[in-house]
Amino acid sequence: MTAAAPLVSVLLPVYNGAPHIQQAIDSIVCQTYGTLEIIVVDDGSTDATAEILASTAAGDGRIKVITTENRGLVAALNRATAEARGQLAARMDSDDISEPNRFERQVAHMLEHPACIALGTNVINIDASGNPTAAQPGERSGFLLPDRCRDFRRFPPAPPTLVHPSAMMRTDALRRAGGYRTYFRNGAEDRDLWWRLSEAGPLHSLPDRLLRYRIHDQNRSTILNEAATADMLVSDFSAICRFNDIDDIEILESYLESQDLPAATKAYAALAGEHYPIWALHAYRIVRRKTWSLSGAPSPMAFRGRTIL
Repeated sequence: MTAAAPLVSVLLPVYNGAPHIQQAIDSIVCQTYGTLEIIVVDDGSTDATAEILASTAAGDGRIKVITTENRGLVAALNRATAEARGQLAARMDSDDISEPNRFERQVAHMLEHPACIALGTNVINIDASGNPTAAQPGERSGFLLPDRCRDFRRFPPAPPTLVHPSAMMRTDALRRAGGYRTYFRNGAEDRDLWWRLSEAGPLHSLPDRLLRYRIHDQNRSTILNEAATADMLVSDFSAICRFNDIDDIEILESYLESQDLPAATKAYAALAGEHYPIWALHAYRIVRRKTWSLSGAPSPMAFRGRTIL
């Protein structure tokens, strides 16, 4: 007899995560909300990750381990999504720690707000040893993040933003949106997803800090800074085209192969025409990123504060 499907499926990709994967899984296993399954996709790890996962899964039937060749985060997330049986898909990274009541709080909110497509939380930044860092991210402004997909009449556009590993999504909406797209493999796969999910309904954010987000030298956000900036820009361009019912798949396919941001910007500028000032947005994002880097500010919010001062 097939076991009844849980309400929550946790999507947990891991690659060479031996130092922290046990702590990450323990924080899920010990949640105050327990009607869940944990889908761990081992993306071809070469360290002790496989042994740790095998031992942990043997002690808890809710844990399902899938081992694949190394294909990257997007492929691992899509494999986990395909295996998910729950109505709600919760993200988790292999080096982060969920607070014990995270899923309880998120499930309650999703049940109380059926229009909500995805729900994030505030986070606590921790260092490699698990200690809170000196610099902490600012709290999300407001309880609800609006559906900003219809806001392309402003400059610059305000993208819908959730902290990716804190997110809980409606699984059917995630699948209808096409899951994670391979065009954005350098750290902007979440931004592209939020744009597409926001076309189906609002994204919310809880004010509670329900995830401990680990900052260390191996973070993708640290390693892939320049490439992630390019991907974020292209994801914005793509969203602008969708808003105006313009097919941009040919440009995305070319960008996937070349990773050439100037060429992609030129193509999008020609495609979007007078619908939006693509080159101006390109210049704004690049200059802002460079200025932020030179300022030494630890976050965009701190950068804005220093700029105002």
